[in-house]
Amino acid sequence: MQSNTKSSAQVTSLEDAAQGDKGTGKITISLGKSESGLAAAKLMLKQQLIAELAAWMKENEVTGSQATRLLDIDGETLMDIIDAQDINLSLDVLIEAVLRAGKRISVSIG
Repeated sequence: MQSNTKSSAQVTSLEDAAQGDKGTGKITISLGKSESGLAAAKLMLKQQLIAELAAWMKENEVTGSQATRLLDIDGETLMDIIDAQDINLSLDVLIEAVLRAGKRISVSIG
């Protein structure tokens, strides 16, 4: 399984996410069909998206107020992303934020 170094445990902050693997930025998920496997896959995807946002903010020295404007999210959602505590954030919200940050997302199903 290839992912950032924090994928096996929940990322606890945006700074932790930014410390992940700077390599390919790809994540490969190969889990069974069980509910726990699906939940783990969603969590890993969310963590990868948060890591991408963390890297983007750090690389571009984006402030919180700039991020809310550029990503078209409210301050509460940004804080949820920065703190990486709210795993209830939808994949949709995170995907949209990553795309608004100018990142590309690709999905491969094999």
